[in-house]
Amino acid sequence: ELKFLTDRCLRTSPNSWRHCPEAEWPKPRPVQEENEQRELTASEINDAENAWIKSVQANPFENEIRYLARKKTKEECLASPKYVTQFGLYVDQQGIVRCVGRIGDSTLSSNCIHPILLPSRHYFVELLIEHTHKHTVLHNGTRDTLTALRERFWVIRGRESVKKVIRKCVTSLKHEGISYTSLPSSSELKKLVTKPTREIDNAKTFKEPLVEIEMMESLLLELINFGE
Repeated sequence: ELKFLTDRCLRTSPNSWRHCPEAEWPKPRPVQEENEQRELTASEINDAENAWIKSVQANPFENEIRYLARKKTKEECLASPKYVTQFGLYVDQQGIVRCVGRIGDSTLSSNCIHPILLPSRHYFVELLIEHTHKHTVLHNGTRDTLTALRERFWVIRGRESVKKVIRKCVTSLKHEGISYTSLPSSSELKKLVTKPTREIDNAKTFKEPLVEIEMMESLLLELINFGE
C-alpha cells in the first residue's frame, strides 16, 4: 500500500521532482519581474502603430472600409463612397486603408506612393503633425511640415490641419515675423512730406539745434574738399 501511494504521488504531483535525488533536480530559472523595464523591439513598435492607425480609421472611414471589404456588384461599383473614387482607396495586408496615388511609376518609397489615409480631426493626427513639425522639420513652416507628413500619410484637408497645430506652437510663434500692415496712401505721404518741421529742442545734448546743424554742414564741406 505504501508503494502504491508513493507511485501515485510521483505520477500526479506537479513537484514530483522533489522525490528524486537532489542531483537530478531541475536548475532554477531566472524569474522576470512584471515591472521590469525593457526596450521595445521594432516589430512591437510597428504593430502598435498599425493598431493605432486602424483604430483611427475605423470611425471616419467606416463606409469606405465596409465597401472595400465585401464583393461588389456592378451597381455597387457605380455607387461607391466619395473617398474611394477620389483617392482610389484599397486595404493593404495589415488592414490599413491606403491611397493609390498618381505617382505609381516613380522611384519613391511605397509609403510615399501609397500613403495612409487619415481624417482631419483626430487627436492622433494632431500628435502626428506636432511630432513632424518639431522633430522632423525642426519648427519650419506649413509647407515643409505638410511635405514631410505626406511621405507616409495623406491627411484630409491636410494644410488646414497643419496650420491649426502650428498656431499652437510656442517656438514657432516666437520666431514668426511681424504681421503685414498696409502701406500709407499717396495723399498721406504727401502730407508727411509737405509738413513743415519746427525747431524744437527735445534732446538734452543739443541745446542749440541751429548751431549744431551749422557745425555739421561745415564738417561735411571740409570732408568734401579733402576728398577733392
